Amino acid sequence: MQLQIIEPAFGQKSTEADPVNPDLSESTMFNVDGVSYLISPEPQDRRFLIGATGTEPLTVFHIDGEVITLEWLKCTIDRYLKLDDVFERFFLRSTLFQTTVNTLRFETGVKDHLRSLGNTKIYISSGITPQEMLPLGPYFSSFSGIHEVFRLYEDTSAAFVVSTISSQKGTSFRTVQAAACGTQNLVVAVPSRLRFKKSEAKPLAGVRIAVKDLLHLKGVCTSGGSRAYQKLYPKQQLTAPLIQRLIDKGAIIVGKTKTAEFGGPQEVLGDWSDFLCPFNPRGDGDLNALSSSTGSAVAIAAYPWLDLALATDGGGSVRDPSRDQGIYGLRPTHDGDREVGSIAPAPMFQRSGVMGRDISELLVFTKQWLNCDRILGRNESRLPKKLLIISDYAAESSESQPIFDDFTFMGVMGADFYNEFADFRQQYSKKYGRRPYTSPPTRWVWDLFEQESPEKRVAALQKIKIHNEWFRKHVLEDDPIGSSDTIILIPHPPLHPLQYRDDYGR
Repeated sequence: MQLQIIEPAFGQKSTEADPVNPDLSESTMFNVDGVSYLISPEPQDRRFLIGATGTEPLTVFHIDGEVITLEWLKCTIDRYLKLDDVFERFFLRSTLFQTTVNTLRFETGVKDHLRSLGNTKIYISSGITPQEMLPLGPYFSSFSGIHEVFRLYEDTSAAFVVSTISSQKGTSFRTVQAAACGTQNLVVAVPSRLRFKKSEAKPLAGVRIAVKDLLHLKGVCTSGGSRAYQKLYPKQQLTAPLIQRLIDKGAIIVGKTKTAEFGGPQEVLGDWSDFLCPFNPRGDGDLNALSSSTGSAVAIAAYPWLDLALATDGGGSVRDPSRDQGIYGLRPTHDGDREVGSIAPAPMFQRSGVMGRDISELLVFTKQWLNCDRILGRNESRLPKKLLIISDYAAESSESQPIFDDFTFMGVMGADFYNEFADFRQQYSKKYGRRPYTSPPTRWVWDLFEQESPEKRVAALQKIKIHNEWFRKHVLEDDPIGSSDTIILIPHPPLHPLQYRDDYGR
């Protein structure tokens, strides 16, 4: 097999006005040894390789010196295979070696080794600056330029609503319209890990994150778990600021996960009227998956290729599904302010949180996400000194139960859950001449709080304020700057034992 060595590697650079390679479309997929891939139709780099014939796989290397040794090549390929789930030997059919030095030569045996791996073309780009170098890893080259390649993972647990890919400019997202070969399951596209290198400016570079479908991504519809809502409103024009902070630090948003309708109280399989409830991967895989953030929790529990998932929590929707899926969930303290860039069924209490499989990674991520150096990096003398263990999560005594049942926290949440969707109900009815379809739990809450007076909500808020002030002073023992000397451990068993998906009994 003849091996071509082409130097210089690149020819004339195409422009954005040039047509995209007609051989590539948004749904261009291929399969190699049972692994599915997607080629981005939009080139990452508009320089085309001299001698390229059509669309061909490509692996990019960076060389520090003037000599490519056989040991270095073998170690580098092994490292690529170990670190990256996208790269395969298939991409070695053509290779691009980039270096800042002006000349590059090959040690004896290097070309033969590449040939044994199926390599037919070696491109050399020497004497270039680091800024001109393509990131490491697998690509596809075409007459339009160099295209990013994604591995497609099958969403076997039905955790996702849609898979997303960022535009090359990084300002918006587009959805991946593809299903796994031979099945009806959605696929999720993930980029090569080799392309990303963490730095002070990009501490989250390459971290793969899924986001709950209450949070907005520019260019993508937000369904909120409702087909009626998805039908009524167009693609979002802005990305939620809390997500944009992650993107600015290098994180990769790979898709949106399913949510119970409007983040509400859908706790049994039959309540999931518009979308299929995700499958809990624990046990035999047929247990129910509870709470509104179950899509994010299932994705983390089921898929090792996903690093973290964002969720929202107003009444337990980070904590509960994390417990039920056997993962870690972190829901930061809320301050009562509304989070911008999301559907907020309970804006006063809703706060976005994060789920992961490793608590250390979760804390590192949160430190970057929330810029909380003051909290996580404080002096040891400022750390809490008291541990308070609560024996029961819910009140069981007859004397305290009336307080537990009073119209306070749950009353405010229910009233807000009704009021927040007034515009949606009105606009949908005006456009389609009927009320939007909603699940039984949503209808129940809306009917219950339709007649509640604003004065009752105001009175409930005052009770909550009194409670919080007393709790911070006498239980948490906050100091003047808001730091607490107390950690509270609260047992949080499910209100009902986890059931199987076909069990309708309560």
